[in-house]
Amino acid sequence: MIKKRLNLNVKLLSVYFLVMVLVAILQIIISRFFPRVVDDEQLSLTFNSLMNLGAYFLLTLSLVLVAKRYLWQNQWVQFRSQLGIGMMLIAIGMMLMFTMNFLVAGLFGVFGVELNPENQQVLELIAQSSPLNRISLLIFAGFFAPIVEELVFRKSIYGMIERRLGVLSAIVFSSFLFGLIHVIIDLSNFIQIVPYMGLGLVLAFMYYFSGKLIFVPIFMHMIMNLISLFALLLLS
Repeated sequence: MIKKRLNLNVKLLSVYFLVMVLVAILQIIISRFFPRVVDDEQLSLTFNSLMNLGAYFLLTLSLVLVAKRYLWQNQWVQFRSQLGIGMMLIAIGMMLMFTMNFLVAGLFGVFGVELNPENQQVLELIAQSSPLNRISLLIFAGFFAPIVEELVFRKSIYGMIERRLGVLSAIVFSSFLFGLIHVIIDLSNFIQIVPYMGLGLVLAFMYYFSGKLIFVPIFMHMIMNLISLFALLLLS
C-alpha cells in the first residue's frame, strides 16, 4: 500500500515538473519569435494570463487523470461520507488562514517590512487590465491552481517527506516549498515567502488533521483564493 502511494506521489510530481518545463520552453520560443509579446505591456499581460490559464488547465487535467482513482474512488467517497465533519474542518481551516494572514501582516508591520510580493503585484496588474485577463485570472487562480498545488504540495511532496522524516518535517518542508514556488520569480525579496509559507503551514496542518482528506485543503485553498481575487477585482 505504501509503495502504491509513493508511486502516485512520484507520478504527480513528475507530471507537474514536466508540464512546467514544457510551458517554460514554449514561453521562451514564443518570446524569441514574437518579441512584441514581451515588449508591449498590455500584450505581455494578456500573453502571461493565457499561458497561466493554459498551463494550469493542462496541469489540472493531467494530475486529475493520473490520480483519478485516488481522487474519486477514495478521497471523494470519504469526504462525502463525512461531509459535515469536512465542512467544519474547512471552516476551522479558513479561520486559521485569516488568523495567519493577520499575524504575518502584524509581524511585517512591526519590523517595517512591506507586504507586497512580486507575485501579488503581477496579479494586481492583471486585475486592472482587460476583462479577458480578469476572467483568465479568476479561473486560473480560483479553481485550477488550488487543485494543482494541493495535489503537488500536500498529496505528493508532503507524502514523500512524511514517509522518510515524519509528520512535522512534512508539514514544514512542504510549506516552505509551497512558499518558494510563489516567490521564485523575485528571490531578491525572499522575505515575501513568509505569508505564503504561513498559509502552506495551515493547509498542511489541516490536511494532516483531517486524516489526509485532500478535498479539505483543496476547498480551503479555493475559497481563500476566490475571496482574495474578488476583493482584488472590486478594489481595482
